[in-house]
Amino acid sequence: SSEPVSPLLRIPSPTEERLQTDTEVTQNPFTLELMNLQKPKSWREAKFHQFKVRCHQARRILKWRAEPGSFPPPTLCRDQDEFTAPTYARKIALRRSDPDSHTLLEDGKVANIKLAAPCFDGLELGPGQPLSFWKALGRIEASRGFRHGMEIRAGCVVPALGGGLCLLSNALFEMAAKLDWKILERHGHTVEAVPSRSMPWGLDATIFWPYVDLRIEPRQPSLLRVWVNDDALWISVTTKEPWTDRVQLFEQAATEEGDLRCNQLWRRVWNEAGELLREEILGENRKRILHQSVQRRRNCLTCQEHACSARVVI
Repeated sequence: SSEPVSPLLRIPSPTEERLQTDTEVTQNPFTLELMNLQKPKSWREAKFHQFKVRCHQARRILKWRAEPGSFPPPTLCRDQDEFTAPTYARKIALRRSDPDSHTLLEDGKVANIKLAAPCFDGLELGPGQPLSFWKALGRIEASRGFRHGMEIRAGCVVPALGGGLCLLSNALFEMAAKLDWKILERHGHTVEAVPSRSMPWGLDATIFWPYVDLRIEPRQPSLLRVWVNDDALWISVTTKEPWTDRVQLFEQAATEEGDLRCNQLWRRVWNEAGELLREEILGENRKRILHQSVQRRRNCLTCQEHACSARVVI
């Protein structure tokens, strides 16, 4: 997962942060992005960033209470036998296959996914019953058994409690995009530290408790199953009636300059008769790509910059 980084001196909403950053990147996409992500934070800047995070967290919790209909609690399916039409199934390897991963962070990710999966398994979703990643999972705490895994913070790889859960949020977003579910809220990663194999590129969703959320809503009653078996994450969806629509995911406005890569994710949906139902944008990506292996391997467990204000010791 990754925290959004904002250069503003007031407390903006996450949407305002993205709009402000969009304006800056348009002016000078490569230079300004690297300035934001590579500039070391002073102690004062780090404390101010923590203060903004606390404000965003409090704002989202207040929104949960003010708009319970938009953030309903997860509902376990009482009669799974009603859902007889297999609609989606995917298996995702939990461990990275590239040589740049760190064993300790990978072990933490696997443990975190195993703890999180049961919170999503057996949920009944549908129109008016959206899935909020954080409402389903709850707050990440060591007392629940969560461990330190990989997180992207201000352009750096750092150990973080609950790190690696973005593997699950990525998979859920990809599932929702391919099943024509409504994308109510999605935030893309700001840094790509693990080479992406998704088609189209950038089919991911970062999360940060509780205000950087993934919220998705199916267009028909659906049963979500999520479990871990044989070091793999499994996700499946079944519905009451067969789903016959056809979905095409594609990218537009794709650019790559230096270490900065951008695009827009779009979706087209046709019904069984071949009639176009909708064409819509699902999200935008703007990521710094860590091309070199030495960049991807660098983290708080291997970096020798002991004075770094963002350093995490475990």
